[in-house]
Amino acid sequence: MIIVHMVIVHMVKKTLIQGYCTHGDLVKAMGLVSEMINRGIPPPDIVFFNSVINSLCKEGRVTDAQDTFDLVIYFGERPDIFTFNSLIDGYCLVGEMEKAFGVLDTMASGGIEPDSISYNTIVNGYFKNDRIDDGLALFREMLKKVKPTTVTYNIILDGLFGAGKTVAAKKTFHEMIESGITVSISTYRIILGGLCRNSCDDEAITLFQKLGAMNVKLDITILNTMINALFKVQRREEANNLFATVSASVDCF
Repeated sequence: MIIVHMVIVHMVKKTLIQGYCTHGDLVKAMGLVSEMINRGIPPPDIVFFNSVINSLCKEGRVTDAQDTFDLVIYFGERPDIFTFNSLIDGYCLVGEMEKAFGVLDTMASGGIEPDSISYNTIVNGYFKNDRIDDGLALFREMLKKVKPTTVTYNIILDGLFGAGKTVAAKKTFHEMIESGITVSISTYRIILGGLCRNSCDDEAITLFQKLGAMNVKLDITILNTMINALFKVQRREEANNLFATVSASVDCF
């Protein structure tokens, strides 16, 4: 019964701490953690605090998330890569890019190496805030330390096409292929859509035809994009044929 009681007390106090953190009442949260330690009750671990910090960051409440992070440090818990990546994501979400970048320095001082998610998130944040050059600079820095992923290149490609930098996007796509990075359907969606949005419909159609010859299975978004591209360049028969193919495949479901 004593053990059961302690488990219940532990669960209740964790719930209270989560509530205090969520509502920005870090003083009460700190007091409750101190009380648990003084009474010999194991305080919440980093996994628990990660969940709280991540939830706050997703809501854009980065100040509360940072305060919770400071609480973690105060009680001697060691943050992990997930903790830092959540903070980075939160700062990027609210456009505080300097603070997001500063988290990388905090990680380094704590002996934790940023991973591809850390870099991807900040690069994406730079692009979302129209800081293309900063995003590309960090991407180049990333290449010296961490192997980029498909997601990394998708972020770069989407950002470059969105900024109208078609030549740079095509060069990056070739770098991606030469580096042996897996090209996903999402990558092709970004490439084909980006080419079409930047008036490179003929190039998009050529790539689309190559993918068809390679039997690459494309999704409905890509097919719709290409139907529009074919109509734009007056290739109506091909557009109608593709539309008929898409319609037939949809009718099969």
